[in-house]
Amino acid sequence: MPDWCEATLDLRFPRGASTAEELVEALARAVSDWVREQEPAATVRLLRWSSPAALGDTPEAALADPLVQAVASAREAVLGLPSYPETAPGGTNGTVLLNEGRIRTLIECGPGGGLSHEPFEFVDRDDLVDGARILSRAILALLPGLAAR
Repeated sequence: MPDWCEATLDLRFPRGASTAEELVEALARAVSDWVREQEPAATVRLLRWSSPAALGDTPEAALADPLVQAVASAREAVLGLPSYPETAPGGTNGTVLLNEGRIRTLIECGPGGGLSHEPFEFVDRDDLVDGARILSRAILALLPGLAAR
């Protein structure tokens, strides 16, 4: 029988959820209780907990962020479509970049395509060009503020 085990639980929920910490505590307690029933000498410890990747606790707060404003304005200028922040589905390294590395990042901001995470995943050429135009406009809009730092 092994003398060591590790498990990773990846739970996702929007930032600002009032029960996030309570959920983590309850889950850790439930896992610990179950493990002790199986092996009384075993220990369970929470190694890391981080908030979701978000630049604001609410969509309104995210829209007030200069990075979000620059990209939203650039998207509207290039595509003629309004922007709105939302909780991105799925997992992302952006959570680690933002929470651990303190690197401000936007999730799911870029060109689209099809068959995501499949062998024949692709990005449409027109979407790639539009994405480059959006990011270029956003960077130019942010440069005066960045140069002042």
